Amino acid sequence: MESEFNLISLFGEISDPRIDRKKLHRLGDILVISILAVICGAESWIDIEDFGSARYEWLKEFLELPNGIPSHDTFNRVFSLIDSNEFEKRFAEWVRVVSGKLNGQIAIDGKMIKGSGNRRKGEEPLWIVSAWATDLNLVLAETQVAKKSNEITAIPKILEMLSLNGCIVSIDAMGCQKEIAQDIKERSGEYVLALKGNQGRLHAEVVNFFDQAEMVNFECLKHDCHTSYEKNRGREETRILYVTEEIDWLPYREQWQGLRSIVCMISKRTVAGRKSTERRYYISSLPADSQQHAKAIRNHWSIENKQHWVLDVGFNEDRCRIRDRTAGKNLATLRRMALNLLKQEPTKAGIRRKRLRAGWDDKFLRSVVT
Repeated sequence: MESEFNLISLFGEISDPRIDRKKLHRLGDILVISILAVICGAESWIDIEDFGSARYEWLKEFLELPNGIPSHDTFNRVFSLIDSNEFEKRFAEWVRVVSGKLNGQIAIDGKMIKGSGNRRKGEEPLWIVSAWATDLNLVLAETQVAKKSNEITAIPKILEMLSLNGCIVSIDAMGCQKEIAQDIKERSGEYVLALKGNQGRLHAEVVNFFDQAEMVNFECLKHDCHTSYEKNRGREETRILYVTEEIDWLPYREQWQGLRSIVCMISKRTVAGRKSTERRYYISSLPADSQQHAKAIRNHWSIENKQHWVLDVGFNEDRCRIRDRTAGKNLATLRRMALNLLKQEPTKAGIRRKRLRAGWDDKFLRSVVT
């Protein structure tokens, strides 16, 4: 079947880490069975073996399977040997081919796989930093870091895998770094970076500037303003965004390549009768268009709602107990590949429902992998 053979070609050039005398099963067969199994609900190596055994006759239609279905130990061993860096690069190349030329926004953020840590051995849980196309609902690329503080070093690796021409890149405060802003601009992208206390003086100056402007109701300051209101399940929120390009006064602004505007977002919430106000700040290479910034800031959170939350609820990622770091990382890549395929299937249904249906209905599974 053509679509399944295309799955083989996605990672067809990946290096086989096994010695020849132990290659009882083709690497392409192992990868395709694994991907199909994860789409259909598999969450462990035993699940993948069971899927292969249950679907053996169907799989034989397009896989060679010279020695039958691999055991769960074989799946575990192979995925613990595959170079995870090479695996994630093949993933990014596949997405680049599937998605074509990117436009719109790319959100970058990290996620912990809570169950992957081992306290007795002093091993921290895996952190996966990924890039999310907010308009396409696609994981574009991902990479592993040892812990959250290492996201700074992971973000440049992610950017290397992407074509940023014409795209807006949004990152939380961890990625608000001069080198990252420079990298985005040199790749012909634009940026909207959250600004917090990790950029001490810059953050303090921007906070003070907007505090002073607010005290005089933004008089004599050239700016743009956008207000939105949302009411949902007993929660009311009014968001007021101010953005200005008048930043000649800003210290060290020349060190931030392409820096054009600064942003203040004021969120006023009422939840169960309790009122609160939160102010968030951003630096941006975009012009002072308040609606464009409001959309970019709002869209950034889709990486949490449409990727991270779905991986935890639809794939039970946080409960994954695979301890081997390389195998756990490679399985995380498979989950993101499966998420992309399931997201692009046009049926209006949740990820869990699609996974169940794929496990029951060969025709539907074909439509997912096509």
